[in-house]
Amino acid sequence: MIPKKYQDLPKFGQFYGKSSNLNMEALSAADPQVIVDIGEKKGSEKEDMDKLQQQLKIPTVFIEANLDHLPATYQKLGELTGNKKANQALADYCTKVLAQAKAARQKIGDKKATVYYASGKAGLNTNAQGSFHSQIFDTIGVTNVVKDVQIASQGNGTTVSIEQLMQWQPEYIIAESDAVYQTIKTDPSWQQLTAVQKNRVYKVPTVPYNFLGFPPSVNRIMGIQWLGNLIYPDVYKLDIQKNVKAYYKLFWHIDLTKARLQQVLDHSTR
Repeated sequence: MIPKKYQDLPKFGQFYGKSSNLNMEALSAADPQVIVDIGEKKGSEKEDMDKLQQQLKIPTVFIEANLDHLPATYQKLGELTGNKKANQALADYCTKVLAQAKAARQKIGDKKATVYYASGKAGLNTNAQGSFHSQIFDTIGVTNVVKDVQIASQGNGTTVSIEQLMQWQPEYIIAESDAVYQTIKTDPSWQQLTAVQKNRVYKVPTVPYNFLGFPPSVNRIMGIQWLGNLIYPDVYKLDIQKNVKAYYKLFWHIDLTKARLQQVLDHSTR
C-alpha cells in the first residue's frame, strides 16, 4: 500500500535493538542534513545521539513519541523540515483523537472492559500492563488483563499460559494476525475462554501497520479510534470505515478502495 516513492528510499539499517545493523559508511555517504531518532525514551538517548553526531559530524535529534507526545512530535518535525503547515495538520488530528479518548475515559469511568492482546505463533505472547506497547489500552479506557508478570517491551513481549488466561478471563481478545485469530477461533484449548464463547475475538488491522503499536508510532492514533469504537460504540460513536479512509489519506497518502478497506478491516469489526 505504501506509495512507491517511499519504498524506493534508501535504507541504512537499525540503530537500536537486538538487530542493530546501522551502516555508518552508507549513512555518512548519503550526507543527510540531520539524523532524527523517534520513539521510546531509553535513558541513554542523549549519550547515544551525541556519540553518533560526533562520529558522523551530522546533527542528531531525539524526539520522544509516546502517545501523548505525538502532537508535539509533529510540530517539532515541522520545525526541523520547514514543513510546518502540513505537520500542524497532523498534530491537530492527533490532538483531536487524544481529546476524544480522554472524554471517553471520563464517561467510561470505572466500568472498563478487559482486553487481552494475543501475539506470537500460539497467541500466548503479549504486552503486559506498564509496557511501552500497551500504552494504547490506557489511552482508550480498557484494562489490559496481563498484570503481575515480568514486563518485556522488546522481542515477543511477555509469554503467558492458557491457565493464566482462564484466571484473567478477558472480555475481549485481540489477535495480532489472521493466523493467531484462526488459532483462537478453532483450537479447543481457547474455547474455555468466555470471550471466545461469546464471539468477542477480533483481529487488529495490520495493513500496512498494526493499529495497536507495531511499530509503536502514529498508527496507534488510528488504533485508538478503531478499538475504542469496537468496544465502546455508544461512547465513541464513530463511522469507522469513514475514519479509516480519512486517516490513511492524511497520514499515509493512500486512497483506500472499497476492496482495500475490506482487506484492512477483515475480522476487525462487529
